[in-house]
Amino acid sequence: MIQDKISHADIIYVGEGNTYQMMKYWRKHGVDKIMKTGLDNGAVLCGSSAGSIAWFHAGLSDSWKSEKNPEKLIKVNGLNYIDALLCPHYDTEIHRQLAFKKLLKRTKQIGIALDDLCAI
Repeated sequence: MIQDKISHADIIYVGEGNTYQMMKYWRKHGVDKIMKTGLDNGAVLCGSSAGSIAWFHAGLSDSWKSEKNPEKLIKVNGLNYIDALLCPHYDTEIHRQLAFKKLLKRTKQIGIALDDLCAI
């Protein structure tokens, strides 16, 4: 059922949430492979926050933040349809700027910092 919907979709939009848990769930249940059929069939892939990270090699996520550590950020691997690292909320969550710069120093990949309310 979900495979038919995704493989025949014109647009696949993924919203906000816990990027780490989403990618873990997708891989466990084969959603990652189903998403590839949507891509192969020409669907427009889009999303916000966690949903934008999904399409990239990886992204900077707050999936492990807590009350004790509200600014904790981690690198979460996406589906690698776009060979770059993504950092959403770059302008509104200032702690992401330094964390993203540090992440980029440890890799040779392209990094894209995305402000809120903008698209690429």
